[in-house]
Amino acid sequence: MEIYSSLSQATNASRIIESLENFIRTDITPIKNYSVQHKRFTFFSDLDFWKYVLYESEESHGSLISLKKFTISDWIPRIPGLFYSDRALNIRTEINVQKTTHLPHEKSLFVLGGIGTFMLADNIYDQRLFTLTSTSKATTGIPLVISNKLWNHLGLHSGQIISVTDATWELMAEEWSRRFESIRGIPRGLLKIDDENQIKIIEAGEPPSFSPFTILEYTDNDVLFYDYIFCTANYYDSWDEVSDFFNAYRKKYDSCGRYLLMSNPKKPYFDASFESPDRLNMVEPGGKYHLAILKENIRNTYFKGIKFEEILRALSRTFNTVDSVRRIATYIHFPVTQLVTTNAADSLAQLLTWCENSEGKMEELIDSLSIEHPSMFKFSPQFIDNFR
Repeated sequence: MEIYSSLSQATNASRIIESLENFIRTDITPIKNYSVQHKRFTFFSDLDFWKYVLYESEESHGSLISLKKFTISDWIPRIPGLFYSDRALNIRTEINVQKTTHLPHEKSLFVLGGIGTFMLADNIYDQRLFTLTSTSKATTGIPLVISNKLWNHLGLHSGQIISVTDATWELMAEEWSRRFESIRGIPRGLLKIDDENQIKIIEAGEPPSFSPFTILEYTDNDVLFYDYIFCTANYYDSWDEVSDFFNAYRKKYDSCGRYLLMSNPKKPYFDASFESPDRLNMVEPGGKYHLAILKENIRNTYFKGIKFEEILRALSRTFNTVDSVRRIATYIHFPVTQLVTTNAADSLAQLLTWCENSEGKMEELIDSLSIEHPSMFKFSPQFIDNFR
């Protein structure tokens, strides 16, 4: 049982590293160049929009999108569109059990299920990024950017129901961290509006719920651990309630724990070490990036020493032929011609040792295995699924 716990913890680690890498990509960045497509589409739901974008990723760039009766939220999905990917649907199906509280390592599974939202601080380009959703949840929504001047001129605010006409779907020049199989195929894009006539205010409505998230770093027997933490709150919940949740959670598991990421820099509700993507991407004294140091610490906790041996034993129970080891080696582009061909155990040990010694490859392997062989990573059912 302990070796499978190590495998599940390794999955948790790969999710944490992916979350950190993509946090530094959440700012508004330059758009890819494209020729105008002149394709026009009208959508009445988040689901239909994301089906189009996820299956027509490159072809969708430059499309003119109209949305009918969508609700504004100030909160942005952690990775817009991930919620509606097949992989996210599968993970939410796996964790569909009625339970209202979760341990830290349990919440980490939700990151793959597309749960988590954030706000952006004001940016130097005087732009306003927000979400439009046809559901009651910001985590399912579609990002849209307009100028602050237009936002203020129209008097827009969270909870308003609006329709938009011919907004341009634009892909960012910098993509999400696509080395992770769980994120591959999710385009990093947004809708853009330049003219007030493209927006029609329908009526006031209820602001969608949101799911602020962070990553908790804490110690147990002098070893650092990391977990993905979030809560789901209604717009009218007081900030004190949200703040109390995060502060109580931190103290419950370790009074010396610290939160790494701030998902609402406009109105912080707990102390966090990295209040912005730029801060996480800064260099510490000594020449190492904060992000690089965190990833190194996570790998040392979950992939090294006895954890490495336990992961190897767990995988050997499933991948017990040379052909099966060769197959998983292709997930991370290992040169399979170099694998030992006479013994499956030796081949697997060779592959994992290469992953351990090649920066980033262990989390890529674990992430791919969790997608291609999800039954290996099943937890006991201990979750509530409010999002299915």
